[in-house]
Amino acid sequence: MDLPEALAGLDRGAPWRIHFHVPVHRDEVGGFATTRETIAPVLAAALAANGAPPHLEVETYTWSVLPAAERAEGDAALVDGIARELAWTLEQLAALGVHPR
Repeated sequence: MDLPEALAGLDRGAPWRIHFHVPVHRDEVGGFATTRETIAPVLAAALAANGAPPHLEVETYTWSVLPAAERAEGDAALVDGIARELAWTLEQLAALGVHPR
């Protein structure tokens, strides 16, 4: 909610680290790069650890906080976007040899 105010006073000469929930399959949102490329290595490390398989959660509530021009309009578009996000996540797991039931 405070991102517009923060951007208004942005010091372009200093790095920023922002925690902002966005759909996991997006590589960029509103001109900002996401951490999508780090998801597969983190999943691989979690799967390689001893113990029970990790719990995986895809937070689909993030669609409402996207920049207005990038938000899904209407229920059908929202469902399609969430389906694409979940499909991308399943593809990442399948590439690591995990096939959820």
